[in-house]
Amino acid sequence: MLSSKQLSVAPLGIIFLLISCLSPSAGPDAIAPLASLEQNSFALTFPTITDKPVVYLFRPHSMPHLRALILVDNREIGFTVSNTYLRIEMSPGEHEFVSRLEYGGNRSKAFQSKPNSEFKFTLQAEAGRIYFIQQSPYPLSWNGRLDLHLVSEKEGKHEITRGRYRLLDTQAGQTHD
Repeated sequence: MLSSKQLSVAPLGIIFLLISCLSPSAGPDAIAPLASLEQNSFALTFPTITDKPVVYLFRPHSMPHLRALILVDNREIGFTVSNTYLRIEMSPGEHEFVSRLEYGGNRSKAFQSKPNSEFKFTLQAEAGRIYFIQQSPYPLSWNGRLDLHLVSEKEGKHEITRGRYRLLDTQAGQTHD
């Protein structure tokens, strides 16, 4: 049987738990930092660059509780969460994209890669072109893989502008050679 002192402390524990769940640090910006509104507006004009290809890698609303690490040619570019995208300027040529699903990230546990959650995609990128790569749940994947596949420019632009996506801040600026 619980004492009156223990019973009076229990509601406080529940209140602290609820407050920690509502904390702004637990939001999408805490696990994948957003770019400024100005950078997002610029990216949504879909500008081309004469001597470089530009890649928009976007993730529709899927597996909202997990983030995915994005690597290009074995270099970390950033993370995606639901309804976000990355804009990547790169040198022309062949590039390998990797999507690696991660879980965790609360105050008590750092993010960790999920086993067998990596998906690779190779793109032969030409200067002056824009490419759209969609990240979506891999069919029949019980462990939560996010597939990467090329979509048309028309479909990519439509999805990003219609879906109210937000541009994510990348770790090493905008250019990735």
